[in-house]
Amino acid sequence: MPGAWNEQKDELFFYQGSIWLFKKFNFNIDPNKLNHLYIGASNFSTKIFLNGERVGQFNSGYTAFNFDISDYLIDGENVLLVQINANLSENSVPTKKTDWWPYGGLVGDVLIVNTPKIFIENAYVQISDLQKKQLNFRAKLNLNKNMNIKLIIDELNLQRSFTTNKNGEIDEFIKFKNIDLWSPDNPKLYNITVKIEGDEIVDQIGFREIKTKGKQIFLNGSPIKFKGISMHAEPIGEKGIAFSKAHFESLVTTSKELNINFIRAAHYPYTRHMAKVCDELGIMLWEEIPVYWNINWTNKQTKEDALNMLSNLVTRDWNRASVVVWSLGNETPFSKDRMTFMNDLKDRLGELDVSRLKSAAILSGDAQTFSKLISIIAKVGLEKRFNSQGKIHI
Repeated sequence: MPGAWNEQKDELFFYQGSIWLFKKFNFNIDPNKLNHLYIGASNFSTKIFLNGERVGQFNSGYTAFNFDISDYLIDGENVLLVQINANLSENSVPTKKTDWWPYGGLVGDVLIVNTPKIFIENAYVQISDLQKKQLNFRAKLNLNKNMNIKLIIDELNLQRSFTTNKNGEIDEFIKFKNIDLWSPDNPKLYNITVKIEGDEIVDQIGFREIKTKGKQIFLNGSPIKFKGISMHAEPIGEKGIAFSKAHFESLVTTSKELNINFIRAAHYPYTRHMAKVCDELGIMLWEEIPVYWNINWTNKQTKEDALNMLSNLVTRDWNRASVVVWSLGNETPFSKDRMTFMNDLKDRLGELDVSRLKSAAILSGDAQTFSKLISIIAKVGLEKRFNSQGKIHI
């Protein structure tokens, strides 16, 4: 582990039921720390048990989740039990029928993460207005508490202190002077520290602005064309699903040999390593949730699962400069219920992040209706021509 069971045992190749996994490990408890079980991705419905006690359940695939296991751990030997059910239904996201292989298993990093009793849950640092030279800084603590919080970008000589509100949150706008902007030709990343007493988040973040005007896309104020490919999360030369940094370094490096600047990560969230690699290698990225084909538009749990998956993806990768498009779905047939469903996704995205383009891939004849929801429309198709020497031009 991590890995997909479909490629680990021949008899499990087509299996989409439940599998139980267990691991014994020794642990020394620090009473001053919280301990979280982090799972980078598990396909699809996952139940967690620790030392005979049920910790929790996560009903979605592809995106990360975690549970506070502090009250379940014991000093000495512990037994972790995980049940994964890979069965998909008409009500699941993705739905039962897809045109990719829905690998089952623990398909992301599995970690025990130690934190202080008060810690930073997440932070967001992105350009909100390039013309005004303005950053948006947001952060949230795990407790509803007023605390001093700092944003530090040493290379920009920027250090600002704020106080979180009674909900443990901060949402501020900060002026900057000169930032070396991220682009495919210049994948510049800055070391960023967000800090409170006893805890800090350290990340490498790039800054850029992506916008549309009319039919043109602009990166950092200059027109740009997406020259790219669509891929699946399957490693080169290996069976199964891609999940590690090495997998995605190989995929993205090989893709760059095609002289591209853009990748569509179809049709589901990849692990966190994909966007990090694209940040480093200078590839613009389209990330997507598997609201795919004709899912159950009227089922409340289906919508809730889709909204949660979108929230998990966006809050995981909202500091990745490479991510320039959030996609809300793929090839969904038109209906009133579908439009209501997709509009709710659009509204949730608007609450989380407005610094990227929003999109969806459509089949045909739906562009005018969909254009009210999204920034750019991806029409499914590939234009190709052969010249007299038999060479293909795309």
